[in-house]
Amino acid sequence: MTSFSGHVLDLSSLASLVASFQLTNPTYGKFVPTAASILSRSATFLGIFFLGDFTPESDLAGFELSPTSLRISLNQSGLSISEAITLNSPPIRITVPEPGTLFLLMTGSFGLLGFGLRRKAQA
Repeated sequence: MTSFSGHVLDLSSLASLVASFQLTNPTYGKFVPTAASILSRSATFLGIFFLGDFTPESDLAGFELSPTSLRISLNQSGLSISEAITLNSPPIRITVPEPGTLFLLMTGSFGLLGFGLRRKAQA
């Protein structure tokens, strides 16, 4: 059984998004978010990332409540709409590079650009 309860995505604020959403399946369990972020939002795509807790039920009743991440992607192509839901336990962490890493990347890029321009001028 892979059907889930209907769900609503209230995008008016992150707090209302967290408060209005939960994913439930009577065979497997229930996911309740504690935090959310909108990863991408356009006229044809929506990507949302949740952190929360998964409570196993029925077939998974022997397992314990666990921290979980949930990613929802909605994509529209013409008149078709597709949805993908990925549930991960333990949760996937979305990491942001440290400022020093970005500085090194920019320095290297400018160095390569300068080297290329110098070679072009010498040729």
